[in-house]
Amino acid sequence: MHPALTRETLQGELPLTDTTVEFVDSLDDVLRFREWLSDSRGRSVLAVDTETTGLDTYDRGFRIRLAQFGTENEAWVINCEKWPGIVREVMETY
Repeated sequence: MHPALTRETLQGELPLTDTTVEFVDSLDDVLRFREWLSDSRGRSVLAVDTETTGLDTYDRGFRIRLAQFGTENEAWVINCEKWPGIVREVMETY
């Protein structure tokens, strides 16, 4: 099993010299993410990625663990189990 993706586990693991990775860990982070997202509407690319517990979406234990939203050099990582409402809002709104 892989360790949880956090600021600490990401440190030094990936060559992200030109990339800013933000983690939504608090309500203040949610507000900063929403502000960033509203600023990104004029951008040509907004990528979405998810990390799940497996490939079988019909499995009883299947869950979406993380959602990532980003551009070429900015990324936001959201724990879907902790912040499901913000992920749902983004998917329905944007």
